[in-house]
Amino acid sequence: MIDSSQSHTPSPQPIRQFFRGVVPATDGLLWYFGGLVLFFFGVMLLSGVLLLFHYQPSPAPASASDGTPLLLARITDTTTWLGVEYLPGQLVPVRADSSGGNADFPTPLRGVAELLRDSATGRPVHPSAAWVSLEHQVLRQVEFGALVRSVHAWGAQLLVASLLIWFGGLAWQGAWRKPNSGVWISGLLLLALVLGSAWTGSVLPWDRLGYAAAWVGSSLPEQGIPLVGDWVAQAMRGGKEVGGGTLSRMAAAHTALLPIALILVLILHVSWWRRGVVSGKPVGDFSKPFNAAAVLVAGCVLLLLVYPFVAASFNPASPFFLLPLLLLPVCSAQLLNRLAGGAAVSGDSSGGLYRQLVCWLLVSGALLTLAIAAPWGRGEGGFPVDLTQAQLAATQLRPEWYLLGLYQLLEWCSASVAMAFIVAAVLFLALLPVADRPASAGAGHGAIRWMVYGLFFLLLFLTLRGYMGTGG
Repeated sequence: MIDSSQSHTPSPQPIRQFFRGVVPATDGLLWYFGGLVLFFFGVMLLSGVLLLFHYQPSPAPASASDGTPLLLARITDTTTWLGVEYLPGQLVPVRADSSGGNADFPTPLRGVAELLRDSATGRPVHPSAAWVSLEHQVLRQVEFGALVRSVHAWGAQLLVASLLIWFGGLAWQGAWRKPNSGVWISGLLLLALVLGSAWTGSVLPWDRLGYAAAWVGSSLPEQGIPLVGDWVAQAMRGGKEVGGGTLSRMAAAHTALLPIALILVLILHVSWWRRGVVSGKPVGDFSKPFNAAAVLVAGCVLLLLVYPFVAASFNPASPFFLLPLLLLPVCSAQLLNRLAGGAAVSGDSSGGLYRQLVCWLLVSGALLTLAIAAPWGRGEGGFPVDLTQAQLAATQLRPEWYLLGLYQLLEWCSASVAMAFIVAAVLFLALLPVADRPASAGAGHGAIRWMVYGLFFLLLFLTLRGYMGTGG
């Protein structure tokens, strides 16, 4: 018999309880960037799946449906072909004529396109099937393909920026100490996996830039790691030389292995973050909304307005443009949440999800604006076999801004010294939870903390030096 006098308290909804734990209510800017890592990773997964439907991971020379070989041509004047407008400088695959040494230009391209030829041999350049599928079919023939491609590429840039800010904030807070050791180790793994994913993704178009990225990246272990370096390089290349096996391995790593590893590490990172104390300070007084976020908003707006006029050439991929573009919606979200939220969310941890959603909404607008206003474009395409090692060495390659520190390090010292420094730095960061055991809560070895700061400032200096050295 059921006692009617017994009170029945309804249990909290599981979904609400889950989000209260995953997104606690905090009041720090750093907390937003942790959420942005999760947001941009979701954007990358969704856009990457859409691109994967049309991508052909083949390094073989592309051919038309009837087997006619395709050559690569550059547009010299604005024209429209098959309902698509082409601007000067853009690349387009065209059929080869019966001799195979010249292009059979369709009528709209005659007089407004020139055949690309190898500068050393004079032979026509053949685009790879991977390049045609990604840089031509997706961009020109798939509806909204250009937008998805730009969202994926710019999302990768902003994902790396968010993760660097998040991990730098963890370092500033000394988050390698207990109870945050798991957050620190998983964050370090997360950073390594994201950079690896960015590198493998740059190889997939299999153009000259992608071939160069594969050659340089796989050469580092070979030149800088003793004993096992050759084995690691061959495992990355799928053989002794960069070729078709390299593209297959990069595609498998980028589309399957690395995403699975990232999902697992993200689950661990969020789980340990919920147990730790680095999720930010508790929600405080909302009566003073104009704090450091307001100053950052003004600074970001000023930098975004000034940068196009002071830069030698406007480059939306510049960190001086991308970082303010990312900081602006984050700081604006904090100001809006403080102005609009007030006491309604100050005592409820579920308000953390609300504030993250506001931030994600503003960042989505910034990402879409960037993808539409500055469509992502690659360098010169072409079948990589036409690119000799001498031509590769003479090519002025410009890595992404987050790899410029490594680029500058390789400029100043040999590959073996650079790899030794990188391995030592990674081991130092990974062993911090063991090396810096505080005697009491909040305490630690000051010398180790300053060594961490020095390492991050050195990376910042190398990145800025590399950026200025490549022309800004």
